[in-house]
Amino acid sequence: YHATDLAGKPAVFKTSINSIKEKQLPELDDDFVKDVSEFDTLDELKADIRARLMERAEAKCEEDYENGLVSAVLENTVIDLPQCMIDTRIDEMVQDFDYRLRSQGLDLNTYFQYTGETLPAMRKTFAEQAERHVRIRLALEKIAELEGLTATHEDVDKEIAKIAEMYHMDEKEVRENMPLNALSHDIVVNKSIELIKANAVAE
Repeated sequence: YHATDLAGKPAVFKTSINSIKEKQLPELDDDFVKDVSEFDTLDELKADIRARLMERAEAKCEEDYENGLVSAVLENTVIDLPQCMIDTRIDEMVQDFDYRLRSQGLDLNTYFQYTGETLPAMRKTFAEQAERHVRIRLALEKIAELEGLTATHEDVDKEIAKIAEMYHMDEKEVRENMPLNALSHDIVVNKSIELIKANAVAE
């Protein structure tokens, strides 16, 4: 490396290399797999990763399929929506957003300070999605009413058990904290979706 000092004369810099290090990655073998995972062999780990990727892909396909069916139902359904229902759904969406922020140590006021956004602006961005949610909900509720779909005690018990397992809670604790009417309502709505899927497959 050539440079000049303050007087314009060539300056010489000396450097010493003490060592040269090369990053050595551990070999991806059965021993490594045992150290970093719950599996005993590399093949088992690969199989688990493959299964998880397949599950995600299938879940995404199932979600897209359901959304497509529900959209088709909405296209053939005329629903007069009271503005108060849309406003209530927007309230819920803002509250959900606030909950997510609080789980990260923030809140809405702090979020607005950082982003410069306002509550009215946020509500406006949620409006279209909120209207769609309400339309879907009413359409599915109407299907449930026409088809006589209900949530049995067995349905509720299964859903409570599923929630308890998902959140590692006791079933009694879930019952005490979960509004059973709302839970039953969600079960009925899901039954409506399953009915739409069954009829779509039958056709």
